[in-house]
Amino acid sequence: MLENFGFINIIDIVVLGLLLYLMFRLLKGTTAFTVSIGLYILLAIYGIARYFNMPILSTILGAFWNIGIILVVIIFKDEIRRFLMLLGKSVLSGNKFSISRIFPMALTFKEKELHMMEAVLEACDRMSQEKTGALIVFTGTTELKYISQSGTNTDAVVSSKIIETIFNKTSPLHDGALIINRNRIKAAGCILPISQEISNLPENVGTRHRSAVSVTYQSDAIAIIVSEENGSISIAKQGLLFYNLNKQQILKELLEQTL
Repeated sequence: MLENFGFINIIDIVVLGLLLYLMFRLLKGTTAFTVSIGLYILLAIYGIARYFNMPILSTILGAFWNIGIILVVIIFKDEIRRFLMLLGKSVLSGNKFSISRIFPMALTFKEKELHMMEAVLEACDRMSQEKTGALIVFTGTTELKYISQSGTNTDAVVSSKIIETIFNKTSPLHDGALIINRNRIKAAGCILPISQEISNLPENVGTRHRSAVSVTYQSDAIAIIVSEENGSISIAKQGLLFYNLNKQQILKELLEQTL
């Protein structure tokens, strides 16, 4: 068997590994991950039943797997959409081909990107202490021009002072979202549409959080939300909301999203 193992087989394994890695990034920390484990267990039981010629179990599980594709599409509708978006982002995340798109964890961040993130986190930390509400959106491969056009064009360098000034309660822009694109503040006071497809949020979640989840469901953006009620900091990405994170957790999510 090894005699026929060649270059095409290596490519086959690498591509499969990449797809599994992207799927893991997408599903980790979600209920869909638990469901997928259950499906793998059923598949393993079906394989064992076929191997040992168990007719009843093989027939029942065989009928299940005959409609398996339809079930997967129904159960993982949102996850499949986000997976395809993540797959597209891996290709479109730059102008040139590089190994970082295939193995993104191998790439270290540029100093300006880390400096930008640290400035945002510093502002969020202070706004959290003062219970100042904020919504900051980092664009992905989509620049979100239609959203930026709903606010005030700024095109400013990212700094903690500017962010705090924008979200100051006396500022006319404090109610909208701040859009960061290519390490610059693109616009402020932007209006984010709320998607009707978002149904997995608790009823007590406010408009800021729902808007953040909606924009990350419709694009590969990531959003940071500072709660005006209790000062907690949350992150929305891939249509999911992660509550009450600390500075290290937020930085980790930002690094993972933009890798």
